[in-house]
Formats: sequence, C-alpha cells, structure tokens
Amino acid sequence: MTAPSISNHNNPSPAEYAEIVTPASADLPAITRAIYIAAAGNLTVVMAGKGNTSTVTFNNVVAGSVLPIRARQITAAPANTVALY
Repeated sequence: MTAPSISNHNNPSPAEYAEIVTPASADLPAITRAIYIAAAGNLTVVMAGKGNTSTVTFNNVVAGSVLPIRARQITAAPANTVALY
C-alpha cells in the first residue's frame, strides 16, 4: 500500500486506505482521517494540529468504535487498531 502524503489533513473525503498500526513515537505515513478501535482500551495519540507535540489519551474506548480524529502519531493503542487515511 502506498499511503497518501502527510498533507492529506485538509481533505474532507472518506478514507481511502487502512492499515493496522503499531504504536510508536514516530509519525504515521499520513495524517489519519479516523481510527478504528477493534479491541476495547485506551488510545494515546498526537493530534495533527500544526506544531502539536502533546499526547492526548482517550480512555476506555469501546471495541468497534471509529474515532473521527486526525492524528499524526499513535503512541499507545489496543490490539488491532486500524488507522484510516
């Protein structure tokens, strides 16, 4: 899969790509359009806002949830979390 450019944060259309993510302190290949949570748990991300380097944690996210957030990093996540680009 070739992920779109990280500049896709201004594109309001639905996701075109998806991949299971491995939490890391490095930027994802692109800004997410949403994140699918396959298993319940906590999700920690760095949001995509310009100059944003702070993490935010979404606690007790229900399995099967789709969070419509634009994140540049996923630093902690439940198993089989999927980034939608």
